Amino acid sequence: MEEQKNEPGRGKKLLDQMERRYGRLQLLFWETFGFGTAATLCTVVFTMAVVLIAGYWFFHSAPPNTITITSGDEGSVFNRNAKRYAKILERDGVTLKILPSKGSLENLKRLGDPKFEVDVGFVQAGVAKDQNTENLVSLGSIAYEPLYLFCHADKEYRLLSQFEGKRLAIGEQGTGTNVLALALLALNGIKPGGSTGLLEMDDKDAEKALTEGKIDAAFMMGDSAASRTMRELLKQPGITAFHFSQADAYARRIRYLNKLVLLEGSIDFGKNIPSHNINLLSPTVELIARADLHPALSDL
Repeated sequence: MEEQKNEPGRGKKLLDQMERRYGRLQLLFWETFGFGTAATLCTVVFTMAVVLIAGYWFFHSAPPNTITITSGDEGSVFNRNAKRYAKILERDGVTLKILPSKGSLENLKRLGDPKFEVDVGFVQAGVAKDQNTENLVSLGSIAYEPLYLFCHADKEYRLLSQFEGKRLAIGEQGTGTNVLALALLALNGIKPGGSTGLLEMDDKDAEKALTEGKIDAAFMMGDSAASRTMRELLKQPGITAFHFSQADAYARRIRYLNKLVLLEGSIDFGKNIPSHNINLLSPTVELIARADLHPALSDL
């Protein structure tokens, strides 16, 4: 009961202290600037407003300590690269949350959807057609991502057109593999609905189907396929990577493609795998971010 009786007294004492401090502040402004009561009050209010606005701006403009990246299928080159980025950002006190995805196209769709919580993602060149990229920016190209077409070594395929009527794994829908495979096949008159079986399956199912002879060839890229899967297929007896003999012409027709060469023996020197140089086609991979990504994070 004694403490409750003292509460009004404490409040009055606090008000008296504030009044005395304001009086001293008013006297200081009068002696220094010649301000009266109204001018002093306006100055104090203005100063407090500036401090509050500056504090709000500081805390809301500071870079976040967590960002989210949409990567690729678990085990894919995209997913492994995301894990490398996570270690790099961790040194600067930033946590990178990694979201697996089917690949480039799904990454781009996620970035373009304002309802989806993501900041950056890996996207291969050539998949942005007809997609929402209005509020997206490229932070630069980070690597080449070659397209492999694995087929049976006992068949002599020189041209893509020779796969007409065959059974081809073209990657799952939503992957960059799928987009590029369909684009290349279309240049050779091979389109969905025709005599060629275009099967949308992941790299593991495609590997199994190819080695068991259930399909004739399989397109694979690092946005959705594991490096291990592609290395094993290169070493698999009876399986080889298709040599794009027209690689220069494809790269000229499709401007985002580049010609790369898988050199003889580069997979296994002792067994000389591959046994000859193999031309490959490769888009670049870009790190795409939303336009509102904090500049301090993009510089990392």
